[in-house]
Amino acid sequence: MRKSFLPSARRLWTQTWHSVANYIIGSLSAGTRFMLWFGDIHGDKKLGMEQMQQAAERGRYLKPFAKILLALAARREKKNELAQKLLRELTEEFPSSTLFASEYAKAMGRPIPAEMHPN
Repeated sequence: MRKSFLPSARRLWTQTWHSVANYIIGSLSAGTRFMLWFGDIHGDKKLGMEQMQQAAERGRYLKPFAKILLALAARREKKNELAQKLLRELTEEFPSSTLFASEYAKAMGRPIPAEMHPN
């Protein structure tokens, strides 16, 4: 019996967005999170980062997307080594992308050449 990839892809997509929601809601101010708590909306920034890390490491179809999100979150959280690693990998995987190259240059503290600026 052949298994369809759709259920696992749908599950991975849902898990990826759940990790993003966890991180974003967990990053909100305490007052905002308290108000959301009344609506039964919860988030955990650390858990969201861990879930994005898992998707970036083990994902198949969503791996680049998870790496982008994790790199942006890592830069926001001042985890520059992780951001640099992920952006370097994305730059190597997608060499024609000036966006990844410019973000990698920024993460490395290098000036961005004029031809690399995204439009």
